[in-house]
Amino acid sequence: MPTGPKDIQALRARAEKALSEASAKPALMSGTYLQKLLHEISVYQIELEMQNDELRRSQEQLEESRSEYAELYDFAPVGYLTFDVSGLVARANLTACGLLGIERSLLVKKPFAVFIHPDYKDFFYAHKQNVLKATTKETCQLVLKRKDGTFFDARLESIAAQVNGASAIRSVLTDITERRQFEKERETASLKLEEKVKERTAELLRANELLRKSESRERERAGELTTLLETVPTPVLIVHDPDSLHMTGNREANELLRIPGGGELSLSAPAEAKPRHFRALKDGRELRLDELPAQRAARGDHVRDFELSLVFDNGTTRHLLAYGTPLLDAEGQPRGAVHVLVDITDRKRAEEELRKHRDELESLVYERTEELRKAFEKLKEETREREQAEAQLRQAQKMEALGTLSGGIAHDFNNILAAIIGFTELVADHVPEESREAHHLKRVMESSLRGRELVRQMLAFSRKAEQEKKPLSLGSIVKEAVKLIRATTPTTISIRVNALSESGLILADPTQIQQVILNLCANAAYAMREKGGTLAIQLSDHSVSTSDGNPHGINPGLYTRLTVSDTGAGMSPDIMDKIFDPFFTTKKFGEGTGLGLSVVHGIMKQSNGHITVESTPGRGSVFTLYFPQITGDVETDEVKDDEIPTGAERVLFVDDEEALVEMGEDILAELGYDVTSRMSSREALALLKEDPSRFDLVITDQTMPEMTGLELAEKILAIRKEMPIIMCTGFSYVVDANKAKAAGIRAFTMKPLTKREIAKTIRKVLDE
Repeated sequence: MPTGPKDIQALRARAEKALSEASAKPALMSGTYLQKLLHEISVYQIELEMQNDELRRSQEQLEESRSEYAELYDFAPVGYLTFDVSGLVARANLTACGLLGIERSLLVKKPFAVFIHPDYKDFFYAHKQNVLKATTKETCQLVLKRKDGTFFDARLESIAAQVNGASAIRSVLTDITERRQFEKERETASLKLEEKVKERTAELLRANELLRKSESRERERAGELTTLLETVPTPVLIVHDPDSLHMTGNREANELLRIPGGGELSLSAPAEAKPRHFRALKDGRELRLDELPAQRAARGDHVRDFELSLVFDNGTTRHLLAYGTPLLDAEGQPRGAVHVLVDITDRKRAEEELRKHRDELESLVYERTEELRKAFEKLKEETREREQAEAQLRQAQKMEALGTLSGGIAHDFNNILAAIIGFTELVADHVPEESREAHHLKRVMESSLRGRELVRQMLAFSRKAEQEKKPLSLGSIVKEAVKLIRATTPTTISIRVNALSESGLILADPTQIQQVILNLCANAAYAMREKGGTLAIQLSDHSVSTSDGNPHGINPGLYTRLTVSDTGAGMSPDIMDKIFDPFFTTKKFGEGTGLGLSVVHGIMKQSNGHITVESTPGRGSVFTLYFPQITGDVETDEVKDDEIPTGAERVLFVDDEEALVEMGEDILAELGYDVTSRMSSREALALLKEDPSRFDLVITDQTMPEMTGLELAEKILAIRKEMPIIMCTGFSYVVDANKAKAAGIRAFTMKPLTKREIAKTIRKVLDE
């Protein structure tokens, strides 16, 4: 029999040579030799057909994986591009096509340089060379042109790769137009602000220069007082009598002080005799006579830059800068003083205006700084959102990998568990119930069922498990689960159950709901393993209305509420935030998988339910589950622990696993059935073709080498349309319950099954 391409080619050459010799010299070729050659050719044809079938199945699986990968690739939040070494686009996702505004068919095999602004093409060519030389990621910024002629700023992150044995470049394309626009606006605003600061600074310098020049001129005028008293445009007072402060002033002083009577003023005279028409203030306080600069100068003090304010009776105010120089007699004693007043009212106003401008400038600087801060916060938020999107993509990829892994191991592991469970039950039926061997077999059975539940958890978590939602009463599920919990819970933990016997119906998969209860109770028991405690399970009807506080966002309606509480160690807030994350566990290594609560959370979502958690360290935890109730008259499947049904019908059992065939024969025989088994689907089909009415039921595996269970079922139903068929499989990507039902298969079950489950499934199919 040919085993490879070379053997097949040799066989073909021999056949051609034999036919040629037979044509030339018929007498030399024996009939036996030709028959042998024809037999080898037919065997080669059968082998080729089997290889074609296997290749077709592999291509279907590959096409499904390619489709899932294409969806992730096309709808990624960034553009993906692949170039060859010349810069031609070899591959692109839909996001990249959307950024460039072009269909994928027009983008592929087109030079990427045609989309680059002429000023940036050299950057792209240099970037391409750097990527091909480097072993790490390279980045460059470009201006790209869309198909409609518009331009946008973009960032290209690239790395060298091998595609189909040739050097290539894989790149991530990101639109950074908004970020570049923001940077340009920020730079323009900074330049404007800097220019405004320069203008304000120049104004201050000019004002200071004017002030300095003004003060210089005022000092010069004070020095020339004796000669320019009447000519200078500055108020000048001559103090004649230091005691009475009798003084005269020039024209400017008279106008400023409004001296009555033409130029004489005595500040010490009674107000009613010679009113002064003003009050002298300094820092808001009225000055005494001995504090006035004129008095101080007349006493011999030199007064410089004494600032005061005059508030007149009509309400006006003038700000003055006073200078005083004593006049000495021949003996050097003070006999009076020259008192110069400089009106600085305008300067004060200018300083006030300057102060206002400075405050406005500081306000503008603060406002712009605040705008820049908000823009920076927005940029940080956008960066965080992008990082979250990338994290979600990585999480999706991890979940996809987990799903692939789960499906890959589920079939083989379930077949192993099926053999363990089946042979354990066969032995247990023939061992005294109270014997040590029965106890050991019970432990084997419990461990096997735990292994089955672990596989179901992995499949449920990766969304590979089939759901069979049906109306059911949660009370019966709780009662059945409590039986399993009591058998595995230490005696230091008491179990208190308060379940309604007739609660409202819910729509869910009973296996999944039982799994939810078992997972929550197992965690509660683990939390109380050291000190013991109480595990409480309570079931009640609950109504949520629009007027309720409803802090958990539960939609109004009727619910069945399940509460699982414990008095264990409790959880801190930081742990509570992570308990539903996949693979997160507080258990020691080897004691937990980290899938229990994440599976519970996933099942509640699939059941349109809600779950809430309350926990206090040292006082325990409370998990509350809300299942929406269904209304109307519906039939329910109650969980019953009744007798195992039997029968006497003729059953054809097909499986390619020798251990499973042996186990299936023994279990079916103990149930009373007449069993015929085959390890080849082709042999089973041939047996049915000989006598289509020989069997009452066919039980077949799905994954078999020569012909799958689905193909076998289709061929059997083509021979005998009403033949009852049950399909059992560890796991299959090809067929599920819906496909099996559409193909005419009466029941679709997942391995491993217990003896009771097998018996009930058979009777259900045969009694329909």
